[in-house]
Amino acid sequence: MMAQDVEMWDVLGMDGLPTGRTVVRATEGDPVANLRPGEFYRDVYICLFSTSGDVLIQQRAAGKYIDPGLWDLSAGGAVLAGETSQKAASRELAEELGISIDFTGHRPVITATHPDAYFDIYLADLPDGDLSGLVLQPEEVQSARWAGLNEILAMIADGTFCGLHPSLVELVFAAHKHPSAVVWR
Repeated sequence: MMAQDVEMWDVLGMDGLPTGRTVVRATEGDPVANLRPGEFYRDVYICLFSTSGDVLIQQRAAGKYIDPGLWDLSAGGAVLAGETSQKAASRELAEELGISIDFTGHRPVITATHPDAYFDIYLADLPDGDLSGLVLQPEEVQSARWAGLNEILAMIADGTFCGLHPSLVELVFAAHKHPSAVVWR
């Protein structure tokens, strides 16, 4: 999606379900400015893992409103109005990195909350580890590389990684290494 395009979001309630209302993402200032108290939107993260267990991280473009120039997980962004979480994950991955993975029929491995959003986190393997075929979206991503858990935790501590909580990143790695370990029955 180009920066000048209008981005519409489905408004979610406290239960994470659509309320039937949509809002325009604010293009100046805080992107969630058009949400009312008690309203949320849905975001997706995609974490691509190598066979060695590292995750692909991207450096956000310097012109981004939120966390410019900081490192982040593989890809992500808002779910657009009328779009499923799975379609958004496929779209964001293709837009930001030029990688085509169809998440249709897959549930997010983790759903987390933020003060204004629900985050669906999808995991996938990129077995060859070769990043030469990536097509970075310049408005969104300036660089990409592999990183392990300890390196990402150190980056969070030194302020060079976006504001994810370390325990969430640890959970992402645990979910990839031992998928059944994060399933409660």
